[in-house]
Amino acid sequence: MTQTPDETVLEMSIEELYAQIGETLIPGAGVLPDKAQRAARAGRAWLDMRSSELRSLVCPRVEVLIDEAHDDDATLAAAVADLIASATGQIPAFTAAVLMVRIGLRGFCQS
Repeated sequence: MTQTPDETVLEMSIEELYAQIGETLIPGAGVLPDKAQRAARAGRAWLDMRSSELRSLVCPRVEVLIDEAHDDDATLAAAVADLIASATGQIPAFTAAVLMVRIGLRGFCQS
């Protein structure tokens, strides 16, 4: 069975998600093993720069989102992606949403 891109993103670690975002920002940044760290740093910088805007979109609804997802990360990420799509620019909203879910939405909203 072939996985969809969304299923692949759901299986990524936090570090891989940061690198995926960084690779979108800097094409070719993650091609070589030593470059993966550069891509991940770029992904972290992107999240840091966008975190205030992302929080304003997600955090007022965080408890409702979590309750309605019923412990399903894919459902939660999809709901978050819908909310943040206008703020992610060239970064796929689902990738950013999965990263936020992996980090922990409650913690993301409290920081």
